[in-house]
Amino acid sequence: MTGLALGLRLQELADKLGISKKTVEKQIASAKKKVGANTREQAVAIAINHKLIQS
Repeated sequence: MTGLALGLRLQELADKLGISKKTVEKQIASAKKKVGANTREQAVAIAINHKLIQS
């Protein structure tokens, strides 16, 4: 989520983490489901509001 909050693209996140873009997509989908978000932006906002990541 921090990478998304910083505006990184999926491929940039994948490269930084040493994983595939598909894995990043799956992890984001899982995080969205866990926090009840419909979009990546919503998930980031929820994470920030709950202090799971710093803004």
